[in-house]
Amino acid sequence: MTCQRVIIINEGRLVAVDTPQNLTAQLQRSQQFIVRIGGPEKEVLSEVGKINSVSRVAVKESESNGINSYLVEFKKDSDGGKDIPPVIVRKNWALYEMRPIGMSLEDIFIKLVTEEKIH
Repeated sequence: MTCQRVIIINEGRLVAVDTPQNLTAQLQRSQQFIVRIGGPEKEVLSEVGKINSVSRVAVKESESNGINSYLVEFKKDSDGGKDIPPVIVRKNWALYEMRPIGMSLEDIFIKLVTEEKIH
């Protein structure tokens, strides 16, 4: 995303005017991260799932070298990204990647347009 502000028009009607970041925050149910961890899959799922700010954790991709990618979804209004590294350090696992998942402009447009038709 390179734009500062987005104007979304659907069938001649103004649907939204805001920054991509604000629209994403309004439309995304909760904060989500992709986390690549080197550690036993079942134990990682269990320990990350116990974190208070986590609402859901699932394996996104398994690699043959024992490193797995997990989709971690946090409870609404939590800043859960900071809660994962201490668990990884405590368990002596390796953290290879941790990045938030945002919405593309296309995702934002589709969500706004389909919600508008429902209402």
